[in-house]
Amino acid sequence: MTDRVEVSFSLPPPTVFWRVEGAELGAVIRARRKARRQTIEVLAAHAGMHATYLGAIERGVRNPTLDKVSDIAEALEVPVSVLAREAEDHRMKRAIHAAAANAYRLASTQQRHDGHRPPPRG
Repeated sequence: MTDRVEVSFSLPPPTVFWRVEGAELGAVIRARRKARRQTIEVLAAHAGMHATYLGAIERGVRNPTLDKVSDIAEALEVPVSVLAREAEDHRMKRAIHAAAANAYRLASTQQRHDGHRPPPRG
């Protein structure tokens, strides 16, 4: 039997998640493109842009204008709002994962300092 580690954490207010950054939007675009089994060149051509530029968007290096996001959404055959919502969800999942991991590390460290065994790694 292993010792239990009680972990609690809190998230920032929802307004923090309303700001979608390039990395999240790019990850969503890439995931949708791959789900459609499209190459970056094909999607870029349908969106009226160069594949290098689309690749930079997918990597979060470039922040596209709303017009460019609209072109990409149209090429993916989804509304811009769907891309925005999925990017918000992606950001929230990453934040929850990071907060839980930090809380677990803190709880584990505290438990070791209190003389207990560290929890098993899984």
